[in-house]
Amino acid sequence: MYVDKKLGGVSAVQTLSRLNRTASAKKDTFVMDFANSTDEIKKSFEPYYETTILGEATDPNKLFDLQNTLDNYQVYSNAQVVEFSDKMVQNIPVDQLHAILDAAAIVFRTTLDEKSQEDFRAKCKSYVRLYVFLAQIVPFTNPYLERLYIFLNHLQNKIQREQGEDLAQGVLDTIDLDSYRLQKQGDFIIALEQGKELMPSQEVGSGVAEPELELL
Repeated sequence: MYVDKKLGGVSAVQTLSRLNRTASAKKDTFVMDFANSTDEIKKSFEPYYETTILGEATDPNKLFDLQNTLDNYQVYSNAQVVEFSDKMVQNIPVDQLHAILDAAAIVFRTTLDEKSQEDFRAKCKSYVRLYVFLAQIVPFTNPYLERLYIFLNHLQNKIQREQGEDLAQGVLDTIDLDSYRLQKQGDFIIALEQGKELMPSQEVGSGVAEPELELL
């Protein structure tokens, strides 16, 4: 990057950070600056610099643990997973894809009790999230892991909990807009803490988050 004008503050950070963009065959970056000193650029970046320490590596084996747990529920078969992932890349009519997912969803709703269903949903979401994370940094050699990711990523839409009471229903009718007013609460400065420790992924698929309710 060639810089021929003065840069400072967030403008310097945004401009030079464009070098972080990925490109084919890109190996390194270089700045030829004709207008700014190194001290000026350093001063611009310092307010936005944070040290992040990885406290512990994420264990890839967690993905295999989730796979084994999900497989053992016998909601789907290996053949269904392979068939679905193959058809996903073959421009097959979408109704054939839905048929495979619907078959698994029927087994899910008819063979698992409520507790098992919640556990399966949670672990299904955990597998999808963990695979997306690990696939960026771990070279998996087992193609079934990606096939299962494709299958579960679509299956989870079929096995969602049925919609219960609409908590927002009638809310607008209970708000007295005639009494609505704006009130300044104060001026605040958001400070960034330095040196936060980045902990590994803890995806284990346990528990279901319940919505937090508060009186209007």
